[in-house]
Amino acid sequence: MSIEAVNQLNTSENRKLLYTYLVKQTIKEQNVPLNIAQKFAEHVIRKRDKELFTYHGLAWELGSKNLEYFCMFFLKDIFNNKEEGTAEIAPIHKEIWTDIEDVILHNKHSKQGYILPRSTGKSAFGNLATVTWSHAYGYKKYSLVCSSIGSTAEKFVKQVKDALVDNLRIETCFGKLLDPNNKKFICNSNQLELMNRSMIESISSTSSMRGRKYGNIRVELAVLDDYQDENDVTTHEAREKKWKRFVDDVSYAMQKPQYKDGKIVRQGALLALGTLQHSEDFYARLMKLPTWKFRHEKGVLVDDIDELFNEGKWLEFKKILFKKDNEHRLEDAKEFYYQNEEEMKFPVLWDSYWNCLDMALDYYSDPVSFHQEVQGNVNSKAQKRFTTIITESAETIESHEFLKTMLCIDPAGTRNKGKKKDFYAFAVGSKSDMNIKYIRKGEVFRFEYEDYMKHTLKLLKHYPDISHIYVEKNTYSGADVINLQELIKKDKELNKRSFEWLNHAQTKNKDDRINTIVADVNMGRIVFNEEDEEAIEQLSEFAGCDFSAHDDFPDIVAEFSKRIDEINLKNKRIKTFDRRVIGI
Repeated sequence: MSIEAVNQLNTSENRKLLYTYLVKQTIKEQNVPLNIAQKFAEHVIRKRDKELFTYHGLAWELGSKNLEYFCMFFLKDIFNNKEEGTAEIAPIHKEIWTDIEDVILHNKHSKQGYILPRSTGKSAFGNLATVTWSHAYGYKKYSLVCSSIGSTAEKFVKQVKDALVDNLRIETCFGKLLDPNNKKFICNSNQLELMNRSMIESISSTSSMRGRKYGNIRVELAVLDDYQDENDVTTHEAREKKWKRFVDDVSYAMQKPQYKDGKIVRQGALLALGTLQHSEDFYARLMKLPTWKFRHEKGVLVDDIDELFNEGKWLEFKKILFKKDNEHRLEDAKEFYYQNEEEMKFPVLWDSYWNCLDMALDYYSDPVSFHQEVQGNVNSKAQKRFTTIITESAETIESHEFLKTMLCIDPAGTRNKGKKKDFYAFAVGSKSDMNIKYIRKGEVFRFEYEDYMKHTLKLLKHYPDISHIYVEKNTYSGADVINLQELIKKDKELNKRSFEWLNHAQTKNKDDRINTIVADVNMGRIVFNEEDEEAIEQLSEFAGCDFSAHDDFPDIVAEFSKRIDEINLKNKRIKTFDRRVIGI
């Protein structure tokens, strides 16, 4: 690299960063006091003043021992870009990098895992940094990154490519490591062959690791980055399948340890980074293995997250936020926080990046999801999902202007008496001009098929603005819809109206469906009729399908919320009117 490039790097800021990390490395290696380390660092920098940022110079040498310095200097645009407002790294990130050094450099252990909150930067700090560093110095010849979906795998390869190509710091101190235009080296959406003859490959977790090689070298570093998705955890069979595939793959995929004088000098390494989704999911099982070292961190650093957000100033905040008659409740709650910010702040894992107010709003939107995604607590799945349910009187609801209205029905077979799913669930729902969804009538019944037919006609007559009817297909396979259509044709009042029918079988996991409305219900974006006490009780008691007596009404509300958004308006706004005027 040219003298001009070296001089471009030899700035006071870069020299200061080099000095700072040289001091830290000296203390770490020689176990000396700070003042001795400072004098040593000053001496080294003076002695090697002409080769601080040259090819294989002091910066390169320090980076080979210190992953944190490598990231802060050579990958500055990602981890230390103050010009673009990069958040200051947190202690957890430094701890991750120290762990990686122990795995890659010192062979202290070969399997390291992390259960971290969402938005902790797992992929950047644990995956991208590790793989780039390991290959820049040739510590690993063949790395395999496994993600739950193929697009994530391709995204990772692009990130590595962007980090190395046209990176002045890398190319000055290492020489060119990656040249996409050089046809002698592989460079595509899934594979990067570096010019130091090492390979980085990224695959979907559904692809097998077994039998993969680069030359004669098996996988030396495997990174399991968000290795599972929702489909891998919803059933016992899915979880077992995921686990068996991993166990079978790893047994044959990883490079065996190499020894010299009885000591390991090179070995295959495994890193796992993810979020817990179930008490028996892939990461939960991995954590229980004695051969793995794990860090399991929570996002909010308090013992009881529910206690924090339900007492003191946060309880006052909550009351303001859920005051249903206040159209400006969100703005008022935020203003209350700003006025009491110092008193309401709480410790978080990444305080330079995460905002206490935003985290609190996430918690109030969906406490169970917050426990899982942020606190790493999957046992909270047995907690009630709907902590706040906003209701209005029927009169108040009917005073609103609605853009579209539909009837949603979840039938129950008459043969299911005594079983869990033995309710017919009905929801007459509308979407208002303020983008609020209203369950104008929500009902659950145990009755016979004939009663189901009669009650449906009754609801259609009572709500003349219903234009769409959704009926779940799983129970009667569409026979009930045919019967209803015949009855409507024979009814003098209803046969003048036109309905669009939606009759589909449910295949998606029910918990997943219901989880889509948790935030909307808790934050008051779905409002209920206060008269519908039995249906609302089902909703309020819902704690997940496996932990709830009934789930019919939450399920039909979730279906309504999804379907109403899919209805395309053909006519302008429909203004509701008081049906009592015409005797309905």
